[in-house]
Amino acid sequence: MTTEGTASRGHRADIQGLRAVAVLLVVLFHAELGFSGGFVGVDVFFVISGFVITNLLTRELDGTGGLRFGRFYLRRIRRLVPALALVLVGAGLLAILAAPVGVQPIAARTGAAASVFLGNFYLYSTPHGYFALDAGLNPFLHMWSLAVEEQFYLVFPLLLFAGWRLGSRTQRSRPIAIVVLSIVGLVSFGLSVAMVNGHAVLPGVASPREFAFFSSITRAWEFAAGALLALAVVRLRRMPPAVAMLLGIVGLAAILWAALRYDALTPFPGLNAALPVLGAVLLLAAGIDGAIGVSRALCTRPAVFVGDISYSWYLWHWPLIVYARALWPGSFTAPIAAAVSIVPAYLSYRFVENPIRRSERLTPRRTVVVGATGVLVGILACAGLALGHRWVVGTSGYRSVQEALRTHRVCPVRGQGRATAQVGDPEVAVRCTWNFPGSTGMIALVGDSNAGHLSEAVVRASKSLDHSVYAAVSNGCPFADVTMVVLGERRADCRRFYEQSLRTIEQRHPAVVVIGSSTTRYIREGQFGISVGTAPTVAHTPAAKTAAWQSGLHRTVRRLSTGGIHVVVVHPIPKYPGWDLRGCAAGRIAFSQYTCGRSTTRAHAIAEGASALAAEQRAIRGVAGVAGASFLPQLCAPVTCATDLAHVWLYHDGDHLSIKGSQRLTPRFRTLLLAAMR
Repeated sequence: MTTEGTASRGHRADIQGLRAVAVLLVVLFHAELGFSGGFVGVDVFFVISGFVITNLLTRELDGTGGLRFGRFYLRRIRRLVPALALVLVGAGLLAILAAPVGVQPIAARTGAAASVFLGNFYLYSTPHGYFALDAGLNPFLHMWSLAVEEQFYLVFPLLLFAGWRLGSRTQRSRPIAIVVLSIVGLVSFGLSVAMVNGHAVLPGVASPREFAFFSSITRAWEFAAGALLALAVVRLRRMPPAVAMLLGIVGLAAILWAALRYDALTPFPGLNAALPVLGAVLLLAAGIDGAIGVSRALCTRPAVFVGDISYSWYLWHWPLIVYARALWPGSFTAPIAAAVSIVPAYLSYRFVENPIRRSERLTPRRTVVVGATGVLVGILACAGLALGHRWVVGTSGYRSVQEALRTHRVCPVRGQGRATAQVGDPEVAVRCTWNFPGSTGMIALVGDSNAGHLSEAVVRASKSLDHSVYAAVSNGCPFADVTMVVLGERRADCRRFYEQSLRTIEQRHPAVVVIGSSTTRYIREGQFGISVGTAPTVAHTPAAKTAAWQSGLHRTVRRLSTGGIHVVVVHPIPKYPGWDLRGCAAGRIAFSQYTCGRSTTRAHAIAEGASALAAEQRAIRGVAGVAGASFLPQLCAPVTCATDLAHVWLYHDGDHLSIKGSQRLTPRFRTLLLAAMR
């Protein structure tokens, strides 16, 4: 992310252009503008840093035989700390009101860790990874990479100097340094691959995949790739123009291919990171002996300008995207915020970065003072953010929203029932029983998370009818005779959940089985595929998935009906795609919480769920003892549907009801259960 405008033979404008490519990929990825793998821009930055810093240090080693470590580290302080402190102060103060509700404590801790370049290890210690939904609400999430880069700067000069001095005795300093860095790079790469594959090859590492992503140890090979190129630069001079042009084309193609084809589910870094790293190495090599082809395109004035401000743009773009989404949700919010962030980035570059970096008045002692002040100011700004959060917590809006965000109690607390063996992932799949004194029968609630958010209503209604409740819920796993395929992978755990739950229900023979499913999502969203039963054929189009869902659900309800078990199929509730109450800005929550809601017309809600509703109605038609239930009247006004109604949050995200929203359905469930048991 940092900018050093020198390379092996003076200023290389193509390197600044390559920085422009890297930062644009990251910004486009965060703005959701089609580059699902744009996070590889960070890896390109790492390669550039290794190349440029190695050139800088080897010139000094060639000239003097030694390194002035103090001078090197002072340059890093002037280059990195002031701009970072400015962002922590500006974005930290904005976060009090503009950050998503409740994220301020995590943001404050992330920012404080980032101010001392330990943000990567803090984020690794948190329970959610870089690509998690709630991680995407953290305005300082992106600063993990600054920590990795600074940790590289701290260790690498010492490592290079050791290898150089080791070879000086035999006049082979450069070859020995290459051997040392190659060994380090290979070890780092091996660790990265092993950990991405889930192997905890280092003691004390509980989450190897996340450690591989955040750790400087498993990223060191990317810097080493650039460093090795810099050490081999003398052999790459006088490269034939045709070869240089080919290297540039192949290098750029490799980076863009990764940026377009990778996504949040791509195992990373590991072996997949080798492609963008190789692409960056090839592009750097292509410009070593002059700018032609792609390298010449990277030297254009716009590309160089973006490269010059890349560090500041990287710092500013993500907080502004997070805040804009929280304040003004919409499909164009993130792109606009990403573009606007160029303004503070340029101002920071023009009036903070360059004046401090180029100042001749900054003696070593003053530089240390500037660095210490920047760190202290950043920490104080984050402390201010934490204090601001305490004020937000005290507002009635915050308390109301926290109530809406409470987790559904699918299983009873101790003394009210019993939990049995977990199914699949213990965090998302449960089996448990609510036992009530004097129960004369049992109701079963089964399905995915859209069954789970009905738990309060079903439990209350069942208790009023003197029935206990058996709950079997697994997120993303519907209770229908289908096999779910998510992004090409068959969910064997969902299939096990279905089969085990079906056996248990047949053994317990409840009076009524209530089935809840996120049918609309499964049919409409392209990431899902559906197979009937365990058939190898997978339906991918909406029409084919509708038919598959209808068949799988019909087979399930018919089997239960044949066994004398009554069934209530809960038809999909209105959905609000992309909406999440957690993503609303703290200021909006504090001053006018219900402006955070989402609404649509009742006609639109009906149209959106029409295919799912029709499939379920056809699936249950003619099956004895099976009924369908729509809760549209309970969740919508006569003309509109909304996430809140009469100053009550009915939903906590676009797919799921809040606890109060669920409780609102209790009277209707009681009526349905009574009718089914007659």
